[in-house]
Amino acid sequence: MVSEGLDPYEEITLPKFDSTWSKTSIERWLEQNDIDNFTFRNVESTEIPGNYLISYRLIGATEENFMRNSEIEFTISHIDEVETVTVYDFLNRSLTEVDIWAKNNGINYTYSYDFSSIYDRDKIMYQSFTSGEEMDVDETISFIISKGEEIILPSFSNMNIDEARNYSQEDEISVEVIESYQEGTNVGDFIYQSIPAGTKVEEGTSIKVMYSLGDTIVVPNYTGQLKVDFEEWVREINRLGASITLTIREDSNSGMGYGRIISQNIYNENVGLKANIGLVVSSGIRVPSFLNMSADEARSYSEEGGISVEVIEKYKTGTNVGDFISQSIQSGTKVEEGTKIKVIYSLGDKVRIPNYINQLSVDFEDWVREINQMGASIILTTKEDSNSRVGYGKIISQNIYNEYVDLSTNIKLIVSSGIRVPSFSDMSVDEARSYSEEGGISVEVIEKYKTGTNVGDFISQTIPAGTKVEEDTSITVYYSLGNTVTIPNYTGQLKIDFEEWVREQNEMGASITLTVHEDYVDNYIFNENIEYGRIIRQNIYNDNVDLSTNIEILVSLGEEYRVTDFSLYSRPSIQSFTEQQGLMIVVEEVSDTGLPSGTFISQEPEAGEIISKKDFIKIRVAE
Repeated sequence: MVSEGLDPYEEITLPKFDSTWSKTSIERWLEQNDIDNFTFRNVESTEIPGNYLISYRLIGATEENFMRNSEIEFTISHIDEVETVTVYDFLNRSLTEVDIWAKNNGINYTYSYDFSSIYDRDKIMYQSFTSGEEMDVDETISFIISKGEEIILPSFSNMNIDEARNYSQEDEISVEVIESYQEGTNVGDFIYQSIPAGTKVEEGTSIKVMYSLGDTIVVPNYTGQLKVDFEEWVREINRLGASITLTIREDSNSGMGYGRIISQNIYNENVGLKANIGLVVSSGIRVPSFLNMSADEARSYSEEGGISVEVIEKYKTGTNVGDFISQSIQSGTKVEEGTKIKVIYSLGDKVRIPNYINQLSVDFEDWVREINQMGASIILTTKEDSNSRVGYGKIISQNIYNEYVDLSTNIKLIVSSGIRVPSFSDMSVDEARSYSEEGGISVEVIEKYKTGTNVGDFISQTIPAGTKVEEDTSITVYYSLGNTVTIPNYTGQLKIDFEEWVREQNEMGASITLTVHEDYVDNYIFNENIEYGRIIRQNIYNDNVDLSTNIEILVSLGEEYRVTDFSLYSRPSIQSFTEQQGLMIVVEEVSDTGLPSGTFISQEPEAGEIISKKDFIKIRVAE
């Protein structure tokens, strides 16, 4: 049988609902009585607190016959709350501070700029809500930011070019002086300013002022120099407002380098801004044919021919040693003096194969790469021999050597595959140590503790078994010291000696820890008969324990000492007293205290504290 829940027709006694009932308490009552047929209606009220009951209404039922499935409606007080914030005093502050405050409080703001003789540039000089005033978060606050004092631009037409350049230093605006050629003007005449005179501007404003370079140009003499340099001069002059043009004629009989000016029809004269200048320019040096030259003749051509020749030698099928192959710039081409040209000559179509037996195959491969980069196409076929005692990678035999062969010859090599590393997992510690004497490799045996192993168990080897290596390769093999440690008895010995022993064991794989008590415990620590730092008691010794065991030791603090009040002592007497008592003291001098030199300031530990005579006492005195 399955339960159908509470009886919907069961009569429910209604409590005395009044304004003391909150919406939360009503919801709790509805839940406790399993009533589902209800509604809440929110009504604004200034008399009833928010979320509290104003009234209720039964629909289709009375208080006498109200059942679990009857309908009930509750009217709840609802008050719209407007969130407000208190406005700060932002006058004379930056917009950055406003932005941070606005973001933190969800406030919208606007701003504008205006001149001010009172507020510095970029400082707030007005805010629409005053300091301390409350504003709704959905309202907008506005600000006016100072542009600083207004500056009235002067007329630069009344200044010369030097006065304009100096103006930036005298006032708070930036003046860029531009010079330009212009028809109908004299050198230094004012032409224009980018912002009209009388305009009100703020501090830091940039203005361009143009003055004339005049309406004539002195043409320099570029005879014997490169045409491109003269063209660059013309471009620069035209950028400054001129419109100079060039008429260029080439001459191949001048003997000058390519592109150099043979003659110039105007130079060292004043001309108008639209003048045309005629040039005669050398058509340059002609590249020779290197076909009938030897490699040495081509190399020496650089010294006499005005061009730079790089001779390259390479192998080429169907050629003899020294044959011309090609040149990078075709003969007859006109070039500038100093032009670089590559000329290729043949090394022939045969290669002499060197003897690389007993050398590394990678060195032979490097040699083949170099030869092939020079035009050959030598092929290597390599076969390994695993039975050789020759070191890994060395050539055992070579089918061709000390012979001249074709450029595409195939050379066959037999290369040593080297010595194979054995598996030390089947060897004992002693067998692994003795392997170096017979196996051709160098074996270092290291013993260490390891959880889950027995003494002598193999742990690992640094090079996997079966790896091919060269003779005398070094390999490290690890064997176990077991998974327990025997703890020695250090009672009566120094703590630092026990700590050193623990470090040594942990370096071998253990993780022993020490818990050292150096505080006052059970009246056993201070002991004037036992030297400071010596172990009084040790909870484990002469016993085999796990690798991660914690050992607790009790260490002597030596002779107990109750700290003296050193404020009563002068500095010399402090020194004398501490030497007599065998105390450890550090005196720190403090400057700029305003106290007489040597005056006591403080001490650590304080007077009356109990310490060991081996503990340091720090005393601070005036410098």
